[in-house]
Formats: sequence, structure tokens, C-alpha cells
Amino acid sequence: MLRRTFTSSLVAIIGGHSVYAQSLRESKLLEPFAEIPWVVAERHTDAYPYLVRFRQFSEDFPRSTYPKRLNIFWSVQEADDIGLATKQELARLHVFEDRLVEAVEHDKSSVLAAVVTGRGEREFVFFVRNPQEFIGRLSAMPQEAERYPIEIHLNEDPDWLYFHDLAANKA
Repeated sequence: MLRRTFTSSLVAIIGGHSVYAQSLRESKLLEPFAEIPWVVAERHTDAYPYLVRFRQFSEDFPRSTYPKRLNIFWSVQEADDIGLATKQELARLHVFEDRLVEAVEHDKSSVLAAVVTGRGEREFVFFVRNPQEFIGRLSAMPQEAERYPIEIHLNEDPDWLYFHDLAANKA
């Protein structure tokens, strides 16, 4: 099982609410990309605030190995008044993310590059070698009593433009 340990906490103030975003260090035995650091940033549009957590990939990371982008959108069932997940919903999101990362990253066939949270949803941005294999692993991973409230979009993105826009605050 993937172990989540918190090495530091960041507190972002969004719309007068304190939102805790943790930088993660997963077990290196189970998470081959654990050495890639995460950054958490607060972003705003004219209409709403959101948080972006993204990995700081080195220049020599083999991006071309992962030419397809899968965006998994989790529709938040329990949100606060500004559209961020409640503590109970966050617990479900953490379980889902841990299970998914364990299922698809253990052999470096996919990499979770970013997570965007706000406006009543959380978006997981994965870059993958083989989308069908990813979907098979997602389907085979443990489920809760109710189906996960997710929607999946597949995109060609060999240059990782979406990720670069998120990391550079252009999204």
C-alpha cells in the first residue's frame, strides 16, 4: 500500500478560508517518482480561486515517453462555500489518489504531473504511455461502495503544453 507522509504543510488563504495543502513524500519502494518535488500554488481567475499542485520535473525528465494526457475530473460531492472539498471529501480524494498512483506509477507507465482543486472539482493530470493500459488499471483498482464521481478526458499533448501552462500560471 502506498504510504503518504507529510514533510511540510502550506496554508493558503483563499476567500478568507484557510486551506491546507501538503507537499508529499511517498515511499520510494512503491513510488518511483517520489524524488520529484511538488510545489503548491494558489491561483485565481476573475470568477474563482483554485489551488495547483504540480511536480518540478528536471530538464532531463523523459517527457516524450509520455505523449498522452489523461485528465481525471472528480466532481466534489461535499464542498465548502468557495467550492473546495470539505475534510470528509478530502479523505475520499486522498484514498482515490493514493490508489490510483499506486496502480499506474509503480512501473513508470504513467506519471501524475499536477492536481488542480477548485470550483467544486479536483483535476488529476496524468501523462501516460498507453491510455488503454491506464484505464484498465483504473478499472481494476479497489473501489468504494459507490462509484467514484469521475470523468476522464484523453488528449494528445506530446509537448506537455497543458502542464507548462498550469506551472506557469497560464491555465
